[in-house]
Amino acid sequence: MTLRKVCGCAGSLDEGTLVSLPDMIYIGQGRETFHIGPSRWGSYNTEWELCDKGRFQSPIDINPARMIFDPNLQPLNITNEKIDGVLMNTGHDIRISLNKSHGSQINITGGPLSYKYTIYQIKLHLGTENDKGSEHKVAGKAFPAEIQLLAYNSELYANVTHAKKSPYGIAVVAILAALKDLGNQHFSVLVRAAEKLKEKGLFTDLYKFSLSEILPTTLSYITYEGSLTQPGCQETATWVILNRPMYISNYQLEKLRGLTRGNGIGDPLMENNFRPVQPDNRRLVRTNIPVKEVGYDISPTCAAYYGNRAAAYMMLNRYKEALSDIRESLKIDKSFVKGYLREGKCQLALGEAQAATCSFKKVLDLDPDNASAKTDIAIANGVMKFEDMAEGDMQKGDYRKAVFCMDQCLQKCPACIKFKLKKAEALGLLGRYQEAQEIANDILQREDSMNSDALYVRGLCLYYEDMVDKAFQHFQQVLRLAPDHGKAKEIYKKAKALKAKKEEGNTEFRLGNVQKAHDLYTEALEIDPLNKFTNSKLYFNRATVSSKLNRMDDAISDCSNAIELDDTYIKAYLRRAKCYMDTEQYEEAVRDYEKIFKTDKSREHKRLLQEAKLELKKSKRKDYYKILGVNKSASMEEIKKAYRKRALIHHPDRHSHDTPDKQKEEERKFKEVGEAYGVLSDTRKKDRYDSGADLDDLEGPGGFDHVDPNVIFQTFFGGGGGGGFPGGFPGGFSFQFG
Repeated sequence: MTLRKVCGCAGSLDEGTLVSLPDMIYIGQGRETFHIGPSRWGSYNTEWELCDKGRFQSPIDINPARMIFDPNLQPLNITNEKIDGVLMNTGHDIRISLNKSHGSQINITGGPLSYKYTIYQIKLHLGTENDKGSEHKVAGKAFPAEIQLLAYNSELYANVTHAKKSPYGIAVVAILAALKDLGNQHFSVLVRAAEKLKEKGLFTDLYKFSLSEILPTTLSYITYEGSLTQPGCQETATWVILNRPMYISNYQLEKLRGLTRGNGIGDPLMENNFRPVQPDNRRLVRTNIPVKEVGYDISPTCAAYYGNRAAAYMMLNRYKEALSDIRESLKIDKSFVKGYLREGKCQLALGEAQAATCSFKKVLDLDPDNASAKTDIAIANGVMKFEDMAEGDMQKGDYRKAVFCMDQCLQKCPACIKFKLKKAEALGLLGRYQEAQEIANDILQREDSMNSDALYVRGLCLYYEDMVDKAFQHFQQVLRLAPDHGKAKEIYKKAKALKAKKEEGNTEFRLGNVQKAHDLYTEALEIDPLNKFTNSKLYFNRATVSSKLNRMDDAISDCSNAIELDDTYIKAYLRRAKCYMDTEQYEEAVRDYEKIFKTDKSREHKRLLQEAKLELKKSKRKDYYKILGVNKSASMEEIKKAYRKRALIHHPDRHSHDTPDKQKEEERKFKEVGEAYGVLSDTRKKDRYDSGADLDDLEGPGGFDHVDPNVIFQTFFGGGGGGGFPGGFPGGFSFQFG
């Protein structure tokens, strides 16, 4: 993607938008005295006076109770050609200006429009918070963002400039954006491109972008006559607001919020770039959202009044309010088929699958051929099936499958708190604590700050993250709100038992009762196998005890268990490496010290690694101490005594009657005994050997190959060269040196 930059005031690249708008036309961050916010547009420029004085300004707050159902409104048609254009950061908004070539035109017809309109621009408005960002509101509620498709009347007018000033000149299709975990994947194409346009004036070409992929699938909309929402606010626009939102993710929204209105460090972000709602001045707001036809007089005494408002609430995902209005409509008209259908859909969205099935069956009682009700009954049955499966999976400990089942339910029941918290609990038991806490926190912040199940999930995660005191506070709060909360009781009891047993083991260890401490740590490990972090510490503590009891294999095993539960546990790596060193498993020790040094490059860790590497190098030479059967701290007298013993055992003459292979093996051992004594009996050579010097370096080229072990033997025991040992070996043996 090639980025380019334009100079001067930000505008689009076509005649319809190449207007000189001053900086900061929206109120934002910094430079407060230079703001030319929406409330001052009319006084800033005489050509913008409609922004203050106009009677039909946009945007407005759509009041569902005042919408008029118009049966003559036809479906809106938007051609599906792919977009070629320029994506640009204007400093006021992020927008796409479409190419003018006839082959790439996208036209809008039908709906409330009597002419063909050609899209010339697509704009995006957003805010700093998720409860503001859209220009239009519905029932007082704003959406996080709003996408606007601006089109001019290409049948009556030659260009955008002319159309803006003329009757029926402009049509704007507005798509409100709502948040969902997985946003529209095709919208991500725009987000990735826009993310490159951090500064005002940057733009890039956009090829073959499919507009149809980001539009919600719906034939219903709300329409009214209004104005453009940027200076000069010409009242020549027909607005069409689709009744279903486009879903975007928090991630996509945050990326767009990162764009700036300027081109330097510290410039304000491009956010809150929406015009506040304007007085509707009792304008006619029409809709083709399907409701019971009752004429144009909508009042609280007719079912459609509540039905219309319920539909708007459903569009905002406010299902509880929608359900309340639907039930009011059904009190007025007990044969209101669409009321029962909406009731079932709201119940299903809230996770009340059984109740939803009853509502859908009422629809079929009134309208046996209603395809939507039949489909929704099947969906509700599927939800109940997955809910039962998840319950069984939780009891069996198959938490991964439980998460899958809850995901299936939440696809059909997006507002069900019970399903969200069941998923969160399973995530917590899988060790996915951040995801679990995000769900619980969202419910506590947005839905119910005293939800006992959400508090239980948060406490569960804190407990498994080894934040025991905070976990206890949560469990105590849960039990105050719901004294019979069985899961909270069980986990609280388990958590207290685990903490007490661990502290008891620590006390015995400090008192020097290491075996008792070992037993207590073992008992603690049996309390809750799912508590990885606490169990990791328990394994480490037991490994420490085992090393003091000289049970090195047990200590290594427990350290490995601790690391398996927490692969960042440096103390466990250090303990295991020390045990490897003590048991002369130097390659394993080097691996552990390398891991430790890679994580924490301290001077001490470097020293330990070098020491392990040296011991590994030394271990690959002949071990003269082992050959003589002495330890590394042996005195010279002990070395001599050991040589005397080993030399007599392995001298070839003692094995003259053995098999040739045995004689050869004993001769090799006899030579090694001589080599070992030759080095360890010489202080200089011994020091160099202990420091890790190569064997060949101890005597220069040739090493020990030129030393006759018989000579060392004779020198040590005395006697003439080549003769038998004076007096023979004990037991009457007498032999000649060969």
